[in-house]
Amino acid sequence: MRIPFAVLALILIALPVTAQPMKVAQSQRELGPIVVTELAIREGKLVFRTDSGGCTDAGSFTVDIVKGEGVAAKVPHYRLTIRRIRIDECKALLIDGFLIELDLEKDLGLKGTYTISVENPVYQRPGGAS
Repeated sequence: MRIPFAVLALILIALPVTAQPMKVAQSQRELGPIVVTELAIREGKLVFRTDSGGCTDAGSFTVDIVKGEGVAAKVPHYRLTIRRIRIDECKALLIDGFLIELDLEKDLGLKGTYTISVENPVYQRPGGAS
């Protein structure tokens, strides 16, 4: 079976694009996927810590959800990307950022049995726990 040249060319062009790292917001004053400094999934909640100038809350974010095949039959896998949708122009000095909790069922609509992964990068600050 021969692959037409045009299809092969499109695949080769697309590879570098899909291999690019996620472009993330560099501060609370930028929109888009964020870097988190703490990340946990516990007690039915997605918990993350992020930069804040004092005016960041759960409403500052949305979570993009992509459903895919899971590790077992009839168990879906969800890939989550936390995205800032409201900038924080406040000027409080919150060295540790702000902790956000989102309920997986109530806030994100995830029900039943599933697996999840979070696509956002996690930054370990110097001097953090090892």
